[in-house]
Amino acid sequence: MLFLMSEHLEQVFQGEAFVALAPFLDGRRTLGEVIELAAARAPLPTLFSALAQLESKDCLGEGEPLADPKAAAFWDGLGIAADRVGPALDAGIAIQSFDVEADTLRQAVERTGCAVSAKGVLRLVLVGDYLSPELGGVNRSSLEEGRPWALAKVHGRVAWSDLSSVPARRRAGSARPASQGEPAGRALSPYAAGSPDLQGPRAFSPASVGAATAWVATELARALTAGTGPGSTAGSSPSTSRTGPSRSMSS
Repeated sequence: MLFLMSEHLEQVFQGEAFVALAPFLDGRRTLGEVIELAAARAPLPTLFSALAQLESKDCLGEGEPLADPKAAAFWDGLGIAADRVGPALDAGIAIQSFDVEADTLRQAVERTGCAVSAKGVLRLVLVGDYLSPELGGVNRSSLEEGRPWALAKVHGRVAWSDLSSVPARRRAGSARPASQGEPAGRALSPYAAGSPDLQGPRAFSPASVGAATAWVATELARALTAGTGPGSTAGSSPSTSRTGPSRSMSS
């Protein structure tokens, strides 16, 4: 009997064939080698049947797993093949910011294993306000470069990003409409923009910014790894996460 357990799923497979196959399904052997080694313990027909069942339950993957078991479990839980993670993160991103410091975000992004480079395949723009006038120029230059860009805000009670729409934009070869998907409820902002006295303080703390940047960095890594592969199902809606009292960060 073979038990396969993850953080959110437990599966049981009955039969000697599953037990015979398990030690050799390590990503380092061809199918023929796996069958040849397991055949000492179970008949060939049962081995092929067991492999088919494991595949139908999405328990098999191509290639070697990542060296870090925890990272391997993380990416596997997202349905990202191990052999796609390294190349996708190595492609890198460029980080640009307006009115806020970006060092905390840059460090969080680098902790995910993603390279930060001016020539990255994606431009991530960090803003204190998603109505920043500079964003129009960012969109125009990204269209000229043919490089998609994404927007993120980590200061304030609500952290916000549109990274979930990056995979679809990368497949379509588009940048990002400047008016796409920002939160509503800012009708008075154009009037207050030129009057500092009308603008209240931005609500954040170092801890809230740290939590929000970690969330954005994780969403970024997910967007890059899911971005160009066939059958990607990443959505196109912006995502938010509250950082105020009694609120939990979720992705």
